[in-house]
Amino acid sequence: MMQATSTEPPPLKVASVADDGTDDFDEAQPQDPPSQQVEDGRLDELCEHLAWWVHTRRLYGAPRGPVSLLGKLRGGMRPLRTPGGPDAACRADLAALYIALIAQPADALDRQVFELHYLHRVTNVKASAAQLQIGRQHWYTLLRAFRRRIFAASREILAKNEDAARAITAAR
Repeated sequence: MMQATSTEPPPLKVASVADDGTDDFDEAQPQDPPSQQVEDGRLDELCEHLAWWVHTRRLYGAPRGPVSLLGKLRGGMRPLRTPGGPDAACRADLAALYIALIAQPADALDRQVFELHYLHRVTNVKASAAQLQIGRQHWYTLLRAFRRRIFAASREILAKNEDAARAITAAR
């Protein structure tokens, strides 16, 4: 038996994880403390409730039609996690969160990521992030920061509404 006398090294074998398109989870940053990871999980759940609330209410006019990038990425949609019924609860914290959401600039990258992730329910985060010319990890970083920002803004809105309600009742 004759062996080949090649000077080329054997090809490298590289293993990688197959992309099945189901990476719709929110990854916690390793540098985040456990309490912040728990808080991010709660914010994710609150945003899921917001998505369901917006889907069932339709109080603020017709939904925007998909334009340009949003229309391209809208192909497959993740199912909504229904929190237990055909109609979402009418909650002040969800209304304040929605007001904080729509107060953000509509063309901002982080708001686009938020709307694609929660409202338009994109299934393939990696492909959607590539369309926005960002990486998958940056997608989750933008999403996490945006959630925290609108949550803080919604708390301010609720506090101001409570102060206004106390002022009205005190004036009577």
